[in-house]
Amino acid sequence: MKLLEKLQSIDRRIIYLILALSIILPLLFPIGFPVDTTKNTQDVYDQVNALAPGSVVLLSYDWDAASAP
Repeated sequence: MKLLEKLQSIDRRIIYLILALSIILPLLFPIGFPVDTTKNTQDVYDQVNALAPGSVVLLSYDWDAASAP
């Protein structure tokens, strides 16, 4: 049998089980990679965090190739 024929003959339930496990396991056991933030990101976070409770915020992130540094 060719590889493609073997893959097509796998029971659908097994494929869904593998798919479900690949989604659920990282949620239950996170790897915990460090998240690096830039100075701009930290500045925006600090500004939003400093607002009074109930403040309205409109945060827009518009990017295109022309705005790249």
